[in-house]
Amino acid sequence: MTKIAFIGFGEAAGLLTDGLAEAGADVAATFDILINNPDKAIAHKEKAGSKGVLAAKDAEQAVQAADIIISAVTSKEILIAAKNVAPHLTASQIYMDINSASPDEKQEAAKVIEASGADFVEAAVMDLVPPHGHKVPMLLAGAKAETLAETLSTYGMNVKAIGSEIGNASSVKMVRSVFMKGFSAILLESLVA
Repeated sequence: MTKIAFIGFGEAAGLLTDGLAEAGADVAATFDILINNPDKAIAHKEKAGSKGVLAAKDAEQAVQAADIIISAVTSKEILIAAKNVAPHLTASQIYMDINSASPDEKQEAAKVIEASGADFVEAAVMDLVPPHGHKVPMLLAGAKAETLAETLSTYGMNVKAIGSEIGNASSVKMVRSVFMKGFSAILLESLVA
């Protein structure tokens, strides 16, 4: 059974956990900086506990023995999260970053993770998580993207590997976003005219 750990345990991570656990994955632990906030730690522990997930005291405890580590932090924190986790990773682990960020930011995070010997795979989440849960469409890129796609597909995830270069997936997402937002703006301007 694949053992999964989350770094960051907000709405997206909670929904992914529900679907993955229901599909038979072992979502074992999470580390979220909320554990260090006296006002929010209890709610965080209760949320994790209600899903059968250990609210780890630190990143090291969260990722030990995990096969896949999924980073689901805020986009401005992806490099901080990678630096926090990297010292505790091993060559057998895959670090999957699902945060919305530029190709350059993904490449920076990849350098940090890969220096530990672990593999970095970027994921571009192509739709809103709440209506889809763990079946939200994702594009993957990285040296282990194909391997990760095969593993996650066995748990019902809608993932597709599109390349081995970090930045491929986030580039597609950015181009798609520009097109969709630009198309909407042109349509509205045409209607107003």
